[in-house]
Amino acid sequence: MFNRQLAKSRAKGILHRNMIFLGALAAIPIIFNFLGNRIGPEITFNIPAATETLTQAQVDSMMDALTASALISIPYTILLSLVVAFLSYFTMVAAGYLTKNPESDSVPISNIVSLGGFIKYVLKVFVKNLLIGLGLILFVIPGIYLSYRFYLVEQIAVDRPDFGIGETLSEAGLLSKGSKFDFFVLDLSFILWNILSVFTFGISDLYVQPYILLTHFDVYEQLKERLYPDEELHNEFVNSVEF
Repeated sequence: MFNRQLAKSRAKGILHRNMIFLGALAAIPIIFNFLGNRIGPEITFNIPAATETLTQAQVDSMMDALTASALISIPYTILLSLVVAFLSYFTMVAAGYLTKNPESDSVPISNIVSLGGFIKYVLKVFVKNLLIGLGLILFVIPGIYLSYRFYLVEQIAVDRPDFGIGETLSEAGLLSKGSKFDFFVLDLSFILWNILSVFTFGISDLYVQPYILLTHFDVYEQLKERLYPDEELHNEFVNSVEF
């Protein structure tokens, strides 16, 4: 159990003190996604009418165009995805720092962001999404269950980068015990904000996304403090649990 209203209240306080910084962080991935959909490489070729017979030269031309498109599009897509993923990681780390230091008006970027931390974060989130995706494909209900079991994987990955993938998933499962329905209610409480985002063409996300992110981090801190008041006991307990 956690105090949803308290989490939201504290998240708003942090957000209002750091609105420009967090709003800018929320805007960057949105801008990249927007530009990626419109400025990406595009190669076109003419397809003859159904009544025409394709010559070998036309077939070769089409294959060359497809090959060139793949050679350009695939690296471009991978690069754009990595940039967006790193920005998401950076935003998550910043939100975690501000949650732990609510009175701070700046984030020591060089001290809390690292390439190693980013790689570990991406791997953990990938495994989480893979398991949830498999659950949704096989049976919808197990996928939904796993999504709430692993609700706090991102927060744990940022807070404890020293944890392995198994430890992170185990920790998420422990923290979610007795709180899965509360997570569901928390998601429902943001529905109106998400609807507002649709009507404002995503502009309100500059406020809403940091607000949701900070709320989730506060929830994580509440659950961690309730379950593990002793940090050393916390580490021993997590390491003793197998996923």
